[in-house]
Amino acid sequence: MNRVFSLVPTIPSAPDDRGSRSRNVLFSAFLLGALAGTAAAIRFPAKDFSFSPAVFSGSADFLWLFWAGSWLDLVVVFLGSSLIGFLLLPVVFLVRGFLVSRGVSLLIGSGISPLLAGGLIGLPALFSLTALFFIAEEAFDASLSLYRLGKGLPTRYQFISPERLICSAWLLFASAAVRQFLIPLLR
Repeated sequence: MNRVFSLVPTIPSAPDDRGSRSRNVLFSAFLLGALAGTAAAIRFPAKDFSFSPAVFSGSADFLWLFWAGSWLDLVVVFLGSSLIGFLLLPVVFLVRGFLVSRGVSLLIGSGISPLLAGGLIGLPALFSLTALFFIAEEAFDASLSLYRLGKGLPTRYQFISPERLICSAWLLFASAAVRQFLIPLLR
């Protein structure tokens, strides 16, 4: 099988229905975390929360923003190559959903308009969460396959495809670009 890789790959589809199972598990964990984050913000509002104007300054280094947006994707890739990654990936998504929801809720609770709060967190998250889900779907399946192989069950192992990794890198680059160049314009 001869493959040609390009810098702008086509989005590969899941080879079978395993992707829908992993997608459902990860999305459910993210949604549960988001609900918990909103409930925590309502139940325990931050009394001394102040919004830093440094977010609007655009002074953060682009590479730092890229790293801040992509480190979790590297954790997901690592978990995809471990035996218990399929157990830990939903926890990662639960925490990520909690943090995104709690952040938006704290911004709204501090007096910032919901539209601005959604823009500050939602625009970069639109790209970074897409990349995270894109990688995690195959990472979950890869980890589950490793577990099944360890148990002696017949399965086909396939790691995260290079096309998905390249697509995710472009999405993370777009997320960092939004944080660097677009967020400072939202004043």
